[in-house]
Amino acid sequence: MSNLLEAALAHAWPIQWFDEIDSTNMEGKRRALAGDMGPVWLAARQQTHGKGRLGRVWEAPRGNLSASVLFPFDAPFELISKLSFLSGLAVLDAIEELSISTKDIQLKWPNDLRLAGRKLSGILIESGQIKGGINWVVVGLGVNILEAPVTNQATICLKEVAPDINVNADILLNCLKMTFSKRLYSLLKFGFDPIRKDWMAHAEGLNSQISVVDGTMVRHGKMRGIDEAGLLLLELSSGELIKISTGDVETVR
Repeated sequence: MSNLLEAALAHAWPIQWFDEIDSTNMEGKRRALAGDMGPVWLAARQQTHGKGRLGRVWEAPRGNLSASVLFPFDAPFELISKLSFLSGLAVLDAIEELSISTKDIQLKWPNDLRLAGRKLSGILIESGQIKGGINWVVVGLGVNILEAPVTNQATICLKEVAPDINVNADILLNCLKMTFSKRLYSLLKFGFDPIRKDWMAHAEGLNSQISVVDGTMVRHGKMRGIDEAGLLLLELSSGELIKISTGDVETVR
């Protein structure tokens, strides 16, 4: 049972904007390690050292959303691993709030949003513990709004998806702070199952052939969704169903 986090969710979490910062996730971690666990949203017009999963660089031109939310986490520790699924849905919810259709936006396991195989949004979860045994969490969320950056993978932006709809980083973040809180409250109250079902409704590659790369190991099979812990369910050609905790997933097209 969470007391600290549930009490925090009873109030709106403030947003602090930076014109330029190294990384909103790094700022969140600095604050947490200094004993300040928020809750607070940290957003930047420009990041100089934005990062994604596995130490990759996150490119975020001005006009796109670069934000992190820092908060204390006194709920069961195993729920932290569910935050990437929750966060992806919160971004989807926020986009829908702007009257942009999300029917073709898919959630790539474990934490990307893509449209026709092109990356729209990425999520980075980091956590730790301070004296007294209280956990903190920083959830970094990047969304391509006005520009699809040039990276080693195909990207897309909301302006390309819905050119006639007025959206900027401020508008999207104001929606996201509400949808994220709603999804987090749902996780605390009702557990992972409702989030798991909603995530599966947008899962990229569901019941299709995928490849999963983890270091030098490559596995192939059909994606059968995620289990109660958020592990990827992969059906091998032999019919065996295995569970995968880490790796990069690509749909075989």
